[in-house]
Amino acid sequence: MESIALFHTFINAYRQIGPFELHPVKTREALLINMRFCTVNKIGRDYTDAFCPGATI
Repeated sequence: MESIALFHTFINAYRQIGPFELHPVKTREALLINMRFCTVNKIGRDYTDAFCPGATI
């Protein structure tokens, strides 16, 4: 449950920037508006592995 809570914290932080949709892609989640701009690759107990080009979070 800790990893799910961390995922929701990550998503809620991005919602402060603006609206987006979650789009499942194989084994990860992508965040998109008109195109995918961020992927959540892996969620661990105490970490989230995400790739967000150009982002500083």
